[in-house]
Amino acid sequence: MKKIIFLFCSLIITATKIKAQATYTIMPDINQEYCPNQNINFTITITGATNVRLSSKANIIPPTIVTPLAQDQSNPSVYTFTGSFQDYNEQQTFTLTYDDATGSNLNHDFTFTKIKSLNIPSPLYSQVKPNPASITAPRCQSQNFNIYFNNVQFSNSALSTPIAYGTITDYEYLLPKGWKLNGQTATGTNWLPGKNNVSVTSDSSNGDNTYIQIRAVNPCGSNLIKGHNSDIGLIKVSRPAPTLSITSNSFNLCNAITGAFTINGIPTGATVLWQVDNTTLAQINGPNNINTINVTANSNGFNGDVALTATVQQCTFTYPVTATITIGTGTPPTITNLNYDNRCGSFVEAYCTNPPNSTGFIWSFNFGQILQNNPGYYGNYFKLQPIPNQSTSGNTYYDYLSVQATNQCGTSAPSATSSFTIGPIAANCGTGGGGKGYLSTAPVVAQPLQEITKNNTKNLKVFPNPATASITIQLPDSIHLDNAFITITNLDGRLIHSLRPNTLQPIVNTTHWAAGTYLIILYEGNKKITVQQIIKY
Repeated sequence: MKKIIFLFCSLIITATKIKAQATYTIMPDINQEYCPNQNINFTITITGATNVRLSSKANIIPPTIVTPLAQDQSNPSVYTFTGSFQDYNEQQTFTLTYDDATGSNLNHDFTFTKIKSLNIPSPLYSQVKPNPASITAPRCQSQNFNIYFNNVQFSNSALSTPIAYGTITDYEYLLPKGWKLNGQTATGTNWLPGKNNVSVTSDSSNGDNTYIQIRAVNPCGSNLIKGHNSDIGLIKVSRPAPTLSITSNSFNLCNAITGAFTINGIPTGATVLWQVDNTTLAQINGPNNINTINVTANSNGFNGDVALTATVQQCTFTYPVTATITIGTGTPPTITNLNYDNRCGSFVEAYCTNPPNSTGFIWSFNFGQILQNNPGYYGNYFKLQPIPNQSTSGNTYYDYLSVQATNQCGTSAPSATSSFTIGPIAANCGTGGGGKGYLSTAPVVAQPLQEITKNNTKNLKVFPNPATASITIQLPDSIHLDNAFITITNLDGRLIHSLRPNTLQPIVNTTHWAAGTYLIILYEGNKKITVQQIIKY
């Protein structure tokens, strides 16, 4: 009997609790998609509740209660209010507060997750990903380019599982100045309306190294935030300049010689105008507005370097292209670095500038007492080790160094002379002591010429000696022809002839040589192998 009474009481209590629980709905419901900044009329139906109140809850940005909650007098379970969502695509919540049948104060959140806003970026759903990713537009002409991409969606990335909803079909394009979209011309700062498949037209000159930008437009209203900066689609625009160059059979013109020079890569429709910066040294013969011109060196024996400039004009673009022509023996080099052992005279080394079109360098130490004829581009390095006849203890020696450049026209004037002092020679120099100066800079690729060893087995033979019409140079069998180089100079150091032999017995014509004594120097790589003296009748 007691058990029956207990069960009966329990059922009464449970039924009372169920009766005390309120039920509620909201329409339109939380699963709908909502435009921001628009007034929406909501209806809440709640039963088993009194003292019903409404507020907005700030997850990050709260929605707005435009008109307060009002009870329907004909149906006390029905309440209405007007609300509006902020332009922010994360959760926005209205909170319902009420008293249930037991008098308990309770609340319930209506959280809306599908706000059609573009405020918060979403690379997965809302980012415009255009095709193509880049455009190369020719200069000085208009061209059409098709741009297309998939429509993007609204998104809520703040949820533990991000969601996408709705589809955006309207976009805006920021184009380079003068470009066109749907008949509208861009100013470079105005956004032009378009869809996800459009054709844009380039102008003749603008846009190089810029981007076409594409952003989504919120269809809910023109006053709403448009595509976030992180979601803007980018298309790189390039308008490359033509590749221009000046070519010639030779950029070294000897006395009164004429050479032809051509501008290459000039675009269709472009014009060219040539000029030289020194008409005393050289002049343009004939018209100076054609692709290939003739330049003649002066006949007065003046030497130096001329800047030849071809100015190419293509619509609004100007491209100056410059080449250096060496007239005669050119501009003398300049000694740029000097390094020496100032205590013992164990070595001296130097570098010089490399004038355009040089074929080698002749170094003069102490006014011709010692000469080094160094062929090739990297012959601008000089070295003596040790300095001859400068080892007497206590003595001081005054030394002088100059250099000349050689080219196909001959030997340049000497550089300014660099002077330096060795000594007094220290008493302990014979024990390895010595000081070293400072070489500030040096070309990384430059290599010192190695000295001739006294017991050199790679001797060359020259016959006939004396010579008349020609000579045969007999190279040693051990020489590597692919790395061999021969120079022939007079005793003044002037380069008479140079060659890269392709046989062990090269023949050289001497009929045009003046009578005198000549030096034939054999190199292997950067190493001077041997020197042979001959006489020409």
